[in-house]
This record gives sequence, structure tokens and C-alpha cells, in this order.
Amino acid sequence: ISDLTVYPNEETAMAANPPQPEGDEVSFLKEQAWKIDFAIQQVKRQPIREVIHTSGEIQPVKGEEKIIAAKSRCIGVFKSKNLQEGRNVRAGESLFTISSKGLLQSNMEEKYQVAKARIDNTKAGFERAEKLVKEQIIGQKEYERRKMEYTIAQAEFQTLTSSYNTGGQSVAATMSGIVKNVMVSDGQFVEEGTPLIQITNNRRLLLQAEVSQSHLPKLRMVKSANFKTPYQKEVQSIDDYNGRLVSYGKMIEQGSSFIPVLFELDNLHELIPGSFVELFLQTQVMNNELVISKAALMQDYSLNYVYVQTGGESFAKREVKLGVDDGVNVQILSGISEGEWVVTKGAYQIKMASMSSTIPAHGHEH
Repeated sequence: ISDLTVYPNEETAMAANPPQPEGDEVSFLKEQAWKIDFAIQQVKRQPIREVIHTSGEIQPVKGEEKIIAAKSRCIGVFKSKNLQEGRNVRAGESLFTISSKGLLQSNMEEKYQVAKARIDNTKAGFERAEKLVKEQIIGQKEYERRKMEYTIAQAEFQTLTSSYNTGGQSVAATMSGIVKNVMVSDGQFVEEGTPLIQITNNRRLLLQAEVSQSHLPKLRMVKSANFKTPYQKEVQSIDDYNGRLVSYGKMIEQGSSFIPVLFELDNLHELIPGSFVELFLQTQVMNNELVISKAALMQDYSLNYVYVQTGGESFAKREVKLGVDDGVNVQILSGISEGEWVVTKGAYQIKMASMSSTIPAHGHEH
């Protein structure tokens, strides 16, 4: 082979081909890359949407929460010692037993006995009236009056005894879901109407963004959004949650300087209502832009840079100027060119290799 020089040994070859200065290039061997989670991505032109960067909150959908209240003045007793926030409950499951036994007023046992005596009395009067009206001893008007008294007593007795037993009145969950808030303590005295427990069914959620008034002209172009929660590593898209834009505020609430933008989504990946999130509202599409994954970005103070693969085992640190950032991808204005390859996983290890005092030259060293 005419253009290939063969040397008798390694020393002669190295002497004839001294290592060239590499500048900012870093050698990172294949053996090093195989030991870590390593990936590269080619820089391509593709669409990316302009973004309104803001914050927001995950909220339960109205109607997906229920508050169960005490039906009378009573003392509430937990049916289970593990009745606490976060517990799953089933519709119809008994949660409390409320009793007014020992109270001077609103004693449920006393009310039960009174209601039972009244229904027994009105029932006997009504049955007697049925016989007397047939014999024309009493008139139709008197018969109707006794019938009405019995009907009213019957309804009151059924309401009182629908969940009442000798130990008190049982309070059951009205829907399946998660206990959001236990509002009373075990054994606490409560008045009629006092909220006892709040249950939420968080299968459907609202994502509310708070947007500065300066972005109002762009809100009509919002179609989708990405968001980042404190407890998830990756930026999420509402499209992955069957999300949709519900509305954006046409007026600002008193005391607020922000415009609300609402999305509705399915809770497919254990989102927690009440969580504050970072939001990237996607608006107008920009076509044919240089775009890379945001995972490729490294930062030193205010300097943004990436590692570009310049050879099989060599990489160069390259400062980049950023444009639109949608939380997942980022637009590149300068610093790298279309067709180059950037490191998206393992960039930190390359950075550590560049700081090493024993950076290996090109090729394998064992």
C-alpha cells in the first residue's frame, strides 16, 4: 500500500508521529463509555415551539372531592386506627361511628327511642283509622290526617336509623378515593354539620399556570405544555397524560396580577394535587431550527456548553448560544453546526476526564 508507512516497532512509530496538541479536546475511550450510561445525538433541523416559561400548580378537578359532615351533635370515633391522610378508601366503607350517648342534648339514643315510640303510636292510630273510616265512624279528613302523621313519623324514623345501630351512627365514605384531610380527632365532640373528612378522587386533575400579563397576546396560540414536578426527574408533557387546554382567563382576579391558564389531564403517573410545577407553555411553531436535547447542555456559571464528538474517542468542549427552551429540547443559535454529534448522556464523565492530570493520548492505553 503506497500511502501507508509500516514501522518496525512502537518506539520508531511514536518518534515519527509525535502527539499533536489537542487544545480543548478530551480523549474518552470506548472502554470508558461502555461502563456508563452514554449516548450521543446528531444535531438536526426540526420544528420547535416558542415557549412561555412560568410556574403553576396541580389541582383536583372540582366535583372530584367530597367532604363528609356530622349529621348531628355527637362524639366521633374512628373505625380504624390508620384513618389518616393518603389512605385509600372504598365507597360505602365505614369510617366513623358517631354517638351522642351521655350528652344532655341531641342524645341519639333518646331520639331513637322517641322516634320509635312515635312511629308505633302513629302506626296504631292509622291502622285503627282504616277500620273506622270503613265503618263511617270517622270522616275522610280525620283518616287523611292520621295517615299523614304516620307517613311523617315513618320517614323520620327511616332517616334516623339508616346508619344507626346500638353503638351509634355509622359514617361511610360516599366515594372511592384517597383521604385528603381528616378534620377531627378521635373522640372529638362536633356540632351538626361539622366536616369530618375530605376524600379526593385524583384520577382527573387540573394544571393551572399563572402567566404574566405581558404574554396575553400569545395565550390564544397556546396548544400544549411541558411541566416539571419536584419529585420527577424528567420533564413531562401534558400530551402523555391525555391533557387538553381548558381555558385561559379573560379577566384577572382581584388581588392577583397574573392570568390563569388551565389544562385538564389524567393522573396516569401518580401526580400529587397541590404540587407546584415549572411550566413551559408551547405557542407558535418555529420550523427548520437547530435543535438538540436539553440533556446535552452543561453549564459553568453563565456559560452554556456541550461536548461535540470530533473523533471516535475524542470530544471538544463547545460554547453554545441558546434560543427557545421547551423543557425537553433547546434551540441552538450558534456554537455547533447541523450534522455534528453532541453527547446527551455521560457529558459529566467527559468533563471529569478533561480535569484529570493524566488524560490519555489518542488511542488505547492499558
